[in-house]
Amino acid sequence: MAIGRRKRFYSGTLSTTLTTALVTAGSAPSDGSAKASFHFTVANKTGSAANVTLAVADSGGSVLAYLLNTFPIPANDTYVHSDTVDLMGGEKLIGGAGTGSALDLNVTGVEAADS
Repeated sequence: MAIGRRKRFYSGTLSTTLTTALVTAGSAPSDGSAKASFHFTVANKTGSAANVTLAVADSGGSVLAYLLNTFPIPANDTYVHSDTVDLMGGEKLIGGAGTGSALDLNVTGVEAADS
């Protein structure tokens, strides 16, 4: 991946639509490497556990791999995904919450510089 700048890809409250596109990688770099690499956190703002689903999808929205599938976030707790997630050109991070307004998602990382 061509060196890029660190950025915030997404920060907000998840809806209950599990197919919402949260991050979309741009066109693939000419060397075929990842377009975006990131980490994420999910914070539960409520007094009850809430489920989160996050997945990597292709440009058409078909799931390629689940990162978290109806994963429970305990009440008033935060889940930190510290492993790097890579999106290739055109791929998306999709997902949502099982309970509306309960979960905040923050996605930060590096986007490949255009060459």
